[in-house]
Amino acid sequence: MTQTTQIDERTVAHLSDAYLYPEATDLLRRYQVDYALPKNQQLIGLLTFSRTWGELLSYVKHQIDRDWGRREAHYKEFYTVVRRYLDDPKSGLYLRIKTQFNLIPDGLTRNETRAIYDVWSNALAREFIQHLVAEALYQTQGATRSEDYGR
Repeated sequence: MTQTTQIDERTVAHLSDAYLYPEATDLLRRYQVDYALPKNQQLIGLLTFSRTWGELLSYVKHQIDRDWGRREAHYKEFYTVVRRYLDDPKSGLYLRIKTQFNLIPDGLTRNETRAIYDVWSNALAREFIQHLVAEALYQTQGATRSEDYGR
């Protein structure tokens, strides 16, 4: 049984609107209870390394393992939260590709399954990170602009 590894853009758009965008904004809201948003350079770096699932996880792990020093120690927590969202073994986005979103059919070979996971994890992770970064930039830029209007 050969399955296609083509992305259905309508499915991506639906999942993006119904799940990924609300979850990205919720993640940021919960993170901001205790921490300041990362600086724009961090957000742009995250977006830059979100081209593929493997590249994204590698970048996030590298950022978690970095010695941030006291002034930027909250970045470690930010990347830890992002990694948990993406790859938690019980509830992460990668797992949800099959369990919640039903994008991996049963009865495939290991290679077919891996190929489909690769395509969907790349697309959905990229969508999530785009929402996360856009929302964070909007919040930081929006706060600056609204302060300017108040003068």
